[in-house]
Amino acid sequence: MLGALRHWWPPIAYMVLIWIGSSLSNPVSVESLPFRDKGVHALEYAILAVLLARALAGGPARRSPLKCALLALVLAVGWGYLDELHQAFVPSRDASLLDVLADALGASLGSTAFWIHALWRSRAR
Repeated sequence: MLGALRHWWPPIAYMVLIWIGSSLSNPVSVESLPFRDKGVHALEYAILAVLLARALAGGPARRSPLKCALLALVLAVGWGYLDELHQAFVPSRDASLLDVLADALGASLGSTAFWIHALWRSRAR
């Protein structure tokens, strides 16, 4: 149990941080950042997908990297959808399908990066 927890605490902690950030009625403005809001969403969920894929790959089941990447993609996009739904109930925030799409794009990039890295590592051995 503790071995599995070792792999899962980073993505769970990161998901909690995402949830806390989206609970803020007046979040920090990202309009001055180069990629703006959608870029931040994409980056945020790319990181989440990598963390989820690492947790899935490091668990006792030892799934293939492709399965880990695909499952991480599904979990990250699901979390993005739930987070947007949650924001619909936060004062001065709203839910946005475009944010979910940016989350999905980022999760796709993160999952793909995890998979390519895993393939590269297996071929390097």
